[in-house]
Amino acid sequence: MAVSLVNSTLPEEVQQSLSDDAFFGPLVKEIQNQPNLKHLEDYTLKDGLLFFRRRMCVPSPLRNQILKEAHESPLAAHPGYQKLFSSLKQNFFWPRMKKDALEFTRQCLICQKIKAERVKIPGKLQPLDVPQMKWECISMDFITGIPKVAGNFDSIFVVVDKLTKVAHLIPTRTTASASDIAQLFVKDIVRLHGVPARIISDRDVKFTSKFWKAMFQSLGTLLNLSSSYHPETDGQTERVNQVIEDMLRAYCGQQPRLWLKFLPLVEFAYNSSHHQSLGMSPFKALYGQDCLVPYRFADPNLPVPAAKNTLEEMDWQLRVIRETLKRASDRQKSYADLHRSSRVFKAGDRVFLRVKPKRSSLKLGKYKKLAYRYCGPYEVLRRIGEQSYELALPANLHVHNVFHVSLLKTYVANPEHVLNLDDTILVNQQEFQMEPEQILETKEKQLRHRTIKEVLIQWKGYPIEDASWEDWDRLVIQFPHLKNWNFD
Repeated sequence: MAVSLVNSTLPEEVQQSLSDDAFFGPLVKEIQNQPNLKHLEDYTLKDGLLFFRRRMCVPSPLRNQILKEAHESPLAAHPGYQKLFSSLKQNFFWPRMKKDALEFTRQCLICQKIKAERVKIPGKLQPLDVPQMKWECISMDFITGIPKVAGNFDSIFVVVDKLTKVAHLIPTRTTASASDIAQLFVKDIVRLHGVPARIISDRDVKFTSKFWKAMFQSLGTLLNLSSSYHPETDGQTERVNQVIEDMLRAYCGQQPRLWLKFLPLVEFAYNSSHHQSLGMSPFKALYGQDCLVPYRFADPNLPVPAAKNTLEEMDWQLRVIRETLKRASDRQKSYADLHRSSRVFKAGDRVFLRVKPKRSSLKLGKYKKLAYRYCGPYEVLRRIGEQSYELALPANLHVHNVFHVSLLKTYVANPEHVLNLDDTILVNQQEFQMEPEQILETKEKQLRHRTIKEVLIQWKGYPIEDASWEDWDRLVIQFPHLKNWNFD
């Protein structure tokens, strides 16, 4: 028969350090000399160890060791500071133990990466400015996941005017390229309303393509893309998508493949219905009067405004719309900010980046359920706008490096931390894995003091219209294997 015993050297280490401790050392001397003093009645000295209400008094050199054992051992599994403090106070005592437990758990690198923050959503709501003109600013997105019908249509291109809230629903295909979407945009939007000054969208691969950016840059249109993995910038179109999907369910819930047939009716129904933020229908906001619908055909008092008053009335309506939208925006901000908190970083701060596998092109390991919640820490390079920050990401991550403040968390430093900025980040979207496929053309560009060589690169997995002119010397630095390519 074998007997296993657990031996600990902690009592001996406490005995050796106790007399030298700044707090417990004088108490030990007082107990030895005057044990009956009132303020010492809760202390007991036994076998060279000091106890406070039957709890061992721990000198300062050993406290971090005990905290580490109680927090990081396999039997502990990184508890929160309250659980850590509750387990420690049953057997140990020292001044400011609860504060030390809190500070230790705050500095734990593993806890900072794996534990979600129990705080209000960081970042106050930052509403977009109300446009001054109709169709000056638009937002757009796609509704996908609907049945494929005649013409191979299986998605809807949704374009919404930021001022009047008028929506256009354009059937398209999920396989459509950026060039195809641009043609639809010209045919159905530019033809009717002209070229917008600003376009708001998420970071769909079509909207981030070089072709799309180059096209609108030549037209003088500013593209406002949402922050990485934070699609709230395009909240207007996201909300319209929900309404459109609900309307389609009402029309063709029993026969989903008829959605294309009912799409024009859905667009008309949406644009002719009352909009809460506008205080009127989008149709009236755009044209200055309500459209004729069946229940108005029999109205004997249907108003027909005089021609001389039309421009004046439309101008008045435009002012009313802007004021109403501003009040609605302020009201929505006040409601949203009740559940949000302010969080500000400055250049040079180090922060953790929240990874959301369902939305993000980044993931930490193969199994997202057991992966870290945060990666990093990374240095903040600069603040962009009110709520976004540019981070110094590792060179191997070909992702957009501007993130909303709600995805960032302050890094609490500790000299014992061993930081590995590479982590196990994997990129799972082709959007961020652009590699040269072939060289289409070459040219020399004459600058003031030198000549540089440029090549027209077709990118792997992208259509030929997304080909772009790149500086050959910079390209070789990024992709060294290109040195072996012959482009003469």
